[in-house]
Amino acid sequence: MIQNARKVLPVIHLLDGKTAYEQATLAFGLGADGVFLISHGNQDQLVMQLAAAWKRRHPAWNVGWNLLGMSAPDSLFFAQRAGIDMVWADMPGVSSTGASGIGSSVAKALLQPNAPRFFGSVAFKYQAHEPDPAGAAVQALNHRMLPTTSGSGTGHAPDVEKARAMAAAVARGPLDGELAVASGMTPENVPVFLPFFTHYLVATGVSRDAHHFDEARLKQFIEKVHGYNPAD
Repeated sequence: MIQNARKVLPVIHLLDGKTAYEQATLAFGLGADGVFLISHGNQDQLVMQLAAAWKRRHPAWNVGWNLLGMSAPDSLFFAQRAGIDMVWADMPGVSSTGASGIGSSVAKALLQPNAPRFFGSVAFKYQAHEPDPAGAAVQALNHRMLPTTSGSGTGHAPDVEKARAMAAAVARGPLDGELAVASGMTPENVPVFLPFFTHYLVATGVSRDAHHFDEARLKQFIEKVHGYNPAD
């Protein structure tokens, strides 16, 4: 199974700048490995401004964004200019059949020095049905993306056999078995998935509402993920 360290990357759903910063500070204070900022209210410009400001104020913070109204190549371009560490895209232009023009553009951009880590969603909620999740994960790896999957919808965990198949496929890849999950993870179910995923983009399962983490649940989640030992 995957041997590299597990990372927790809480996803902050933007309400306003003050609340988002408070949630980021909370997450890092509890030991999170990074945070993603996202807006479901068409506020990509504010997401960009806030994330860039956080990096200037806290250079050691690992900060990422998902810009829902922007193409993956453009999101990556602006992230590199702003010094953002991570980009996550719901439509990265890659599937089990290969890469579209968007996917090829992303792969080319990822060759640039100091390019952000790119989390490419494959076999992902609200995309077209993916008949071969494992093949999609391999294609993402081959295009320099960290494959990121989900369950069937927000708050739904992926099928365990899907997770197992994708983990087995990427274990033979160039990034030492890295595989991310971005839905349905909770302190209660995460132990089942720890053998398969290395990166956990988590929100609903550790939150008290759409914009505020539940401190106790997030702390418990981080402790369980960081405490995982593949040898156990």
